[in-house]
Amino acid sequence: MPSRRDKALAHDPHRLHEALTSHIRGLEVAMSAVIVSVSALRRQNCDIDEDIARVLERSAADRLDIEIERLQAFVTKETDHQDS
Repeated sequence: MPSRRDKALAHDPHRLHEALTSHIRGLEVAMSAVIVSVSALRRQNCDIDEDIARVLERSAADRLDIEIERLQAFVTKETDHQDS
C-alpha cells in the first residue's frame, strides 16, 4: 500500500524527479561498493575470494546496473515529457 509520501510524490513531478534521482545516487554508491569489493577480492588471488567476487558481480552488480539504467531512463523520459 502506497504511503502518504508516495502519494504526494506521484502528484508532484518535481519532487518525484528529486526522489528518483536520490534513489539512483544511492544505487550508484552501492554499485561502487560492490565494484571495489570485487576488485579487492580478486587482488587477493584466493579461490574462495574469486567465488565471492563472482557472486557479487552476478547477484548484486548486474542487478544494480539494470535498476540504475531503468530508473535513469524513466527520469530522462519524464524530464523530456515535462519539457514538451
